[in-house]
Amino acid sequence: DMAELTVPYVNESKLVMISPTIALPSLTGIDDYFFRVIPSTKEMAERIAQEIVEQKLNRVQIVYSEQNKVFATFITEALVNGLAGSDIVAETLEPMKTGDTHVDYTPYVDQIMTSDARGLVVIASAYTVSELAQALYLEGCDKKVFLPPWAMTNDLIKKGGPAVENYYGINFVDFESQESAYVTFKERYIAKYGDEPTFSSILSYEATQVLIEAMKNSKGSKGEAIKNEIVSQSVYQGLQGTLNINPQGDIQRDIFLYQIKDGQFKKVD
Repeated sequence: DMAELTVPYVNESKLVMISPTIALPSLTGIDDYFFRVIPSTKEMAERIAQEIVEQKLNRVQIVYSEQNKVFATFITEALVNGLAGSDIVAETLEPMKTGDTHVDYTPYVDQIMTSDARGLVVIASAYTVSELAQALYLEGCDKKVFLPPWAMTNDLIKKGGPAVENYYGINFVDFESQESAYVTFKERYIAKYGDEPTFSSILSYEATQVLIEAMKNSKGSKGEAIKNEIVSQSVYQGLQGTLNINPQGDIQRDIFLYQIKDGQFKKVD
């Protein structure tokens, strides 16, 4: 949501902005001062749709939180479009009005449990997903659940417990990577914070490194000089391999499919 407000300002001010997590597809392919190290929601939705098709589910329900409405509506639309050419029926439920107040998940649980849909996509934070999962778990729900990266954090497993076991999720980082830079980062992160690094921690570190390197090597301290340096270098070293940033400030990354097994994210071949 914040990208829609801030990106026009940074472009007008010629101020470089680099983000680890803003995935707004409308910012793709634009020559501006906005850079990112995460692909757009379009790539996320395509990978989820691919998995739903491969598992040959008859129908899938999609429910999202209004907490980040722009992200959620874009990925919902892309997901529906991605399934349009298949025999799978996509049904979008009313958005969940999550926030500081208590959410009554009963209407959503009723719609999910009474539907013959074998799949469910939940686009929400780890906290909201875990609460909905607990409510579904009490009803004996055995549907296949798919999540975008937004929910793929340590809190999902901690708060969801057995209720989120066997849930599927996609991410842009390989939590099982043995790249030396990543292993060192992970060890230092755990030593400092006492927890495994999340995808947003990893991408935040990489975004910072890109910006620092560009600032060191640029021919000036102004935004235009830093922007030109990022574009001209284009290839940066990430924690798990090289990062290729195109002239429009966009990036392509591998997408990994995970399933929660025994309280851990396990990569699915």
